[in-house]
Amino acid sequence: MLDLTRCREVVRREIAADLARLERTPQEDWESPTRLPAWSVRNLARHIAYGQQLEAEAMRRAREGIPEAADVPTPGPDQGSILAAIRRNHEQLLAEMDRHTPESLGSAICPMYYGPVPGPLAVNVWAFEAGIHANDLAAALGEDLPLASDVVQATATVLGASLPLLAMAATNRPASPVAFLLAGDTVRLDLRYDGATWQPDPGSAEETVRISGDDTAVLLFALGRIVLDHPGLAVSGSQGEARRFKDYAPGP
Repeated sequence: MLDLTRCREVVRREIAADLARLERTPQEDWESPTRLPAWSVRNLARHIAYGQQLEAEAMRRAREGIPEAADVPTPGPDQGSILAAIRRNHEQLLAEMDRHTPESLGSAICPMYYGPVPGPLAVNVWAFEAGIHANDLAAALGEDLPLASDVVQATATVLGASLPLLAMAATNRPASPVAFLLAGDTVRLDLRYDGATWQPDPGSAEETVRISGDDTAVLLFALGRIVLDHPGLAVSGSQGEARRFKDYAPGP
């Protein structure tokens, strides 16, 4: 898990990269597809602006003891409005991160639309969102980039906490107990179905499916950005279950 200072640096760096890419992107390329179903570059840019404001509000509300999540607007569709919103909301998020100390963050609860998030985990979510969406944007504009090591750490932290919850909320379940191991260079994510519930540990199961590659490939697969046939991935165990992984743990 990254600390507050490191998370702030990830957010600052990755959103700055987004702005630089978007500012030099011709108007016609704003309609290019991304790895996210039905999302164009324009849709992704609007989401980046929206997410920054949502996160800034969550940090403010945590600081002021407001338990309800904010309802924030998505910016208009024109490029100028989107870029202005990203800049404005980004400054607000960095300012709110600066208003917290490691001590205040430790007891903070950030209200989000999907539920309350403890402060130390929340800032890792902000870093994860900034890093992964910057990678989504780069890929849509023709840059195949690895994830930075700090983005890898934040993403692994968020997925370690969220994959069991996502799997429990999904309607698709394996027919029998199975354990998944997603293994990168430094990342290890375990998700086990015992026949009734999902657990974030290897445990003992009738079958283990191992999906391996470098950290970037493993995390992009876990997030549904690349498919199992990607040349950077290898599978041992059931190919069928490996292909159903995102049915069992959709999102985030």
